[in-house]
Amino acid sequence: MNLKGMSGAVDNSKYVIEANRLYEQGNYESAAAFYEKGLDKSIPFVNEDFVMYRLGDCYLLSERYEEALKVFQTLNSDYINSSYQFKSRLKTGECYAALGEYKKARKTLYSIVAQEGKCCSDDDKLTVVDSYYKIAEYYMQEAERLRKVAAGGPGYSDRPLALK
Repeated sequence: MNLKGMSGAVDNSKYVIEANRLYEQGNYESAAAFYEKGLDKSIPFVNEDFVMYRLGDCYLLSERYEEALKVFQTLNSDYINSSYQFKSRLKTGECYAALGEYKKARKTLYSIVAQEGKCCSDDDKLTVVDSYYKIAEYYMQEAERLRKVAAGGPGYSDRPLALK
């Protein structure tokens, strides 16, 4: 049966299959292009949240942080019951951190930690654990950035506080 003949819809699964192959090979830029084609709204499909998650991950891994952020935010708001909610919010935090917005990154990750009791799978539990580690990492990265700013600022001294 030809799906094209059914109300003008097009079967986009071939794009998702190719995107998955490219993703597994680490070719994230090309995979993103195929995921984009696979998300064409001609035919809604059951695992659309998976494709959205993978598209965002491709953007993130290709250092296209703003695009990744938009995809993950859409996934978080439009696919409320998705099994990718925890992971998507973790990736949202990673995008914010990559953009230097550590406060937003931590706030996003704290929203995951707050939902710890609602974990449905071991994967969700691992995401919560990753969130704790990333919160600490982002505090350290921001502290390092602030140290560098302070190093050039007025009144800076590299002597320990006890010697001042």
